[in-house]
Formats: sequence, C-alpha cells, structure tokens
Amino acid sequence: MAKPVSGKFTTLIDKLKRALVGKHEGAPRSFLPHIAIGCISVIAIVFMFPRGKSYQYSDLKEGEIYVGEQIVAPFNFSINKTKEQYEKDKLDAKRAVAPVFVQVDSISNIHIQELRNLLDSTEVVLRIEAEDSVKAQRLSQMFGRFKIVVPDEDMNFFVHKLHLQQNKSTSARRQKTQNPPEQAEDLVAFKKFREVLISIAQDIYSVGILNLAIKSLPEAPVKIAIDDGKNEFVGQVSAYSDVETVNATIQEKLAANLEFNHAIKAGYYILSTLLRPNLIYQEETTLGRISAAEALVPKARGTVLKDEKIIDSHEKITREHIQKLNSLAEALELREDDSNSAGFLIPLLGKTLFVILSISLLVVYLRLSEPKIFNDASKILMIAISILIVLFIGYLLSEISFSEYLVPVAIASMLLTIFFNARVGFMGTITLGLLLAGMRGNDFGILSITLAVGATSILSVRKVRSRSWIFKSILWVTAGYIISI
Repeated sequence: MAKPVSGKFTTLIDKLKRALVGKHEGAPRSFLPHIAIGCISVIAIVFMFPRGKSYQYSDLKEGEIYVGEQIVAPFNFSINKTKEQYEKDKLDAKRAVAPVFVQVDSISNIHIQELRNLLDSTEVVLRIEAEDSVKAQRLSQMFGRFKIVVPDEDMNFFVHKLHLQQNKSTSARRQKTQNPPEQAEDLVAFKKFREVLISIAQDIYSVGILNLAIKSLPEAPVKIAIDDGKNEFVGQVSAYSDVETVNATIQEKLAANLEFNHAIKAGYYILSTLLRPNLIYQEETTLGRISAAEALVPKARGTVLKDEKIIDSHEKITREHIQKLNSLAEALELREDDSNSAGFLIPLLGKTLFVILSISLLVVYLRLSEPKIFNDASKILMIAISILIVLFIGYLLSEISFSEYLVPVAIASMLLTIFFNARVGFMGTITLGLLLAGMRGNDFGILSITLAVGATSILSVRKVRSRSWIFKSILWVTAGYIISI
C-alpha cells in the first residue's frame, strides 16, 4: 500500500534532520555550524568578485599576441576611460573650480572707522597738558578698549616720539623739555603716522583679506572667485592676504612707508589687531560647483563605429585594444540587461555557482579523506579564515590595480600545512587559486602562480623542526615565485 502524503513528508523531514545532525538521531555532532561557515564564506567571496563587467575579454594582456579571430564592432559604442584616467579628469575638474568668497564691505568700513577713531583719540591724549606717565596710562587704557596690546617699553614711542603740529612757543618748549637735540632726529610726525596707517588699511582692504588660510582651501587652487554683491570676478589667489599672511603684509607695507623701527612696531601693534578679514569663504557654494564640475566629466573618451576593426588575429595587444574591448564587453552587458529584466541575476548566479564548485573540491576531499577535520567546526572555521584572509588581500590589491605577484598566496598554504598536513594544504591551495583567478576576471595565470608558490611553500614547511626552516621556507617561496614568473 502506498504511503500517505503526510507520511512521505515526515520521512523527508527525518532524512533532512539526519543529514544536518549526523548519521542517526543520537549522533552528537551537528553540521549546522559547517553550513553557516560555508554560507558566510560563499557570500563574502561573491561580494569580492568584480561587479558590472563582463569577463569576455578580461584575460587579454598588454604586450601579448592575440591569437583569436578578428574582432569587429557589432554596433556603435563609446570607449570608456580607465578608472585612473577618469579619476584624474575628475580631479582636474575639481581643481579648476575657483573657491567662492563674498566681499563684505561693511567689515572694511567698520574697521577703518575704528582706526580713525583710535588715532583721533590718541591725538587728543597727546595734546593734553599732563605728565608723561599720565599720558602713557591713558593711552594704555584706550588701546585696551580696542584690544590692542602695546608693551610698556614701546609705549615710549607714543609719548615721546610722535611729533604733533603745535604753535611755535609750545613746540619749542616741548622740544627742550622732552626731546633733547640728539634725540630729535628720530621724531615722527603724527600726521604722517596717521596717514600711513589709514593708507595701508585702505590698500589691504581694497584687495581683501581671506577669512581662512589659502593652504586650507580644497585642492590648493590657483584662482579664487570674489562676489562683491554685483559682479563676480576671478583673481590669482597669490594676490590676496589671508589670516596667516596679512600680518606679514602689514609689516612689509609699514617698513616701506616709515623710516624708524619704533614707528613700524607701533603701527604693527595697531593694524595687526584692528584689520579683520572681509572676504568670507562660501563653502556650500564652492562644494556645489565642485560637484557639478565632477558630474560633467565624461566617462567616455571616444567612439568606435559599427563594423570598425578593433583587433586583428595575431596582432600585438596594446592598451588601446584592451580599453576598446573592455568597453565593448560593458556595452554588450548593458544591452543584455536592457533586453532581460532579470539580467543582473545571471552573472550573480554564475559567480555563486563558481565559488560553490571551487570550495566543494576542498569540502569533498575533507569529507572523504579527512573526516576528523571535517567533523570539527573549529578546524573548518580556521581553514575558511586562512583562505578568506588571502582572498581579501587579493581583492584590495585588485582594487588598486597592483600586480598579482603581490598576493601572499603562501600564507594559506603554509598555515594549512603547519596546522593540518601537506594534503590539506595542497587542496586548499587549489581552491584558493581557482577563487583568485575568478576574482581577477578569469585570469587563470594567477592559478599557476598560486600552485607554484603554494606547492613550494608546502614543501618548505611540511617538516618544521627548527628556526632555520623559516629561512629555508623563504628561499622556497622565492623560488616558487621565480618559477611562476
């Protein structure tokens, strides 16, 4: 009599349970950790595979001879730039954007008026009939209100060295009592001192002071854009002072207009405190223009027309051929995606199947020949980690377009051999080589490198007994790389 459907379903559940738990229900060993390790490994490896690019022409190498049939463009398509060239063009576009500054005239007007008020107040204090100590004290208080710090030794300039315009009798009396003939030569007319300071402030503000250091601007621009509220104009950034260089500009202009060092120092104390930036950086506007400039950079650098020859049989492969063929592969993939709504799933399923088949070689070997290792989840985890470490390093090197010879394939081979045995190390090396070849776009040249280097590293560590073996291992691995090259 045939079993009912419910009975068949129960039997199927029992079989599945026995497969996950062991040979029989009483078996203590569970394979659920093994399945979890395998699923996580497959997902991680698949995500390290290249995405969005066909492998059709990925095995071609610059400098080799193409031995296939002549390739002709089946339709018009664009020649895509390389990743490096596209990034360079984006960087050039970014650097071409002039950072935007807004000119705030109210700032310059306020601070120039502050300077005039300070100098007027200074003249009032100097004209009063009082002791020098009293004048110095009042000047110090007045400078303090403007947050100007003048050392006591330099206050002498304002009290004794600034020469005011006075009537003849007053002037003569002041000359005799305060400035002996031998010191009268270094007097500075207050009128000239005032005019020089105001003139320098106006000159600097007429160009403008940037409110941040030039070196802190993005991509070290050569030019900046100034928006004065009516028009926007572009000027050389070197023509402007910023918060770090304005003091040097003040000192340079004072030295060119004043003769005596004490006058230069006094003017520097005043101007370096009162002058403030009037060109304000517009970060949001600048970053918006940079983003727009980067978006306008074309990804293509040319076009191949339909029926145009791309490469002929037995022709030497150049970088230009590779770029055209890679662009053709991407164009073909886009056409396939457009014609098939589920087209993106096919490459994903193909990569997943390739990874599973590659790993299954090692899994089947461990199941049949190394049951003690296979049944121990911690050992399976160690094998998976050893292979994933090398694959991740290979993925990073591939992303930055480094040579496949830099992939440390010997690491996994040595670890598996040292902790298990040479047979496990060799099977792990084969699995690793297949996965690396798939990750690098079906470049099975790296499979030979992995096998050569892995085999020599296995031979070098299969009987580790002393520290001298470490140096022998290095020599063996070096020999493996030489053989593979």
